[in-house]
Parts: sequence; structure tokens; C-alpha cells
Amino acid sequence: MNERVPLEYITKATPNGRLMLTKGALDLINLFRDIIGEKLAFLASETNRMLDLPHDAIVMDFSKDHFEDFYKILVPPLSPLGRYFITCNEYETPIMLRERINYLGFQDVMKVFASWGSGKLQIPDGSVDAVICLFTMRGETGEWIAAESSRI
Repeated sequence: MNERVPLEYITKATPNGRLMLTKGALDLINLFRDIIGEKLAFLASETNRMLDLPHDAIVMDFSKDHFEDFYKILVPPLSPLGRYFITCNEYETPIMLRERINYLGFQDVMKVFASWGSGKLQIPDGSVDAVICLFTMRGETGEWIAAESSRI
């Protein structure tokens, strides 16, 4: 059964009821984020172990989503000479990502490329040591990422 609660029931809630619904939804989202974060921390640790990158490595991360727990494990070993590049496909997100990167203290190592799906990044050929593609190698995006990964 795939029935949805009509929006009119939610909008007819009292202000206190809307607040309770919002709090419940946010609590659920935070729970999912914590569960996913724990799993991704494991993936990041394993990725870091398998790649065994030198401190001056240049990494391009084409991953679909931006997981802070991933960066907290993969970026610090690259400091201060390495670089960790990420791509972004949403208009407002690069600004928010840059602010978060600054907050984490990774601004000297991480850079955001806001050119998702353009087919070619502003990076010279053969200049990247490792490419990470977490949850991205499917559909149309997989084609340009594969080509761009081999180029850079």
C-alpha cells in the first residue's frame, strides 16, 4: 500500500503540532545520518588503508554525496603538501562546502570543483594520483567520470 498523508492534514496542524512533526523528522534524519556516518567511516578507513597514499598525493573524489566522516579520515594524512579535490553538482552547495571545509581546517588541502557533469574538469592531464568514485558509477554520470578519471 503506497498511500501518502495529504498535505492538508499537516498544514492544518497547530503550530505546536507542526513543531513536533518537524522535530520528529529532524530526529529521524539525524539518526540516519549517524548510521550512514558509521558505515562510511569504515569505508573511508578501508579506502585509506588500500590506497596507502603518500602525504603529497593528489586525490580527485567524484563521489555523489559529500560525507564529512570520509574527509576526516582521508584528508589529514595528505596535509600539508597533498590535495583532495571534490566535485559538486548543485548551485548553492559549493559555497556551503567551502564554508564546511574551512570550519574543518581543510582549506589548504581541499578544493571544490563546481562543474559536475560538464565532461571536463580544470585539471591538467595525468595530474591526479588517485580517483575515488563512491556511489557515482551509474547512468549518464558514470560515462563522463570514467573518461575524466582516465584523463586526469
